[in-house]
Amino acid sequence: MTLLDRFILIYIGIISLISMGITVYDKIAAKIWPRHRIRERTLLLFSAFGGAPVMLTVMAIIRHKTQHFGMIAFISVFTLLWLTAAIAYLLFLR
Repeated sequence: MTLLDRFILIYIGIISLISMGITVYDKIAAKIWPRHRIRERTLLLFSAFGGAPVMLTVMAIIRHKTQHFGMIAFISVFTLLWLTAAIAYLLFLR
């Protein structure tokens, strides 16, 4: 495993944990502290930076924002882009 591989794994792990945390926090805040919600653009930003697969999974499990077609559509597109990038890296760039 090269240094770049380790960096990528650490980056994806950290951004995934943060994405999971803010998604769960926003679900809790929606019920308890409505004024302390996470903005949708912040959620989309974290999904664009690599947290999309985990965020999409967590949103489905905890049923958070699953009725918001725009959120699900954008996060699904980001998930496909990140998975495509991962496959391309493993097949062609290593």
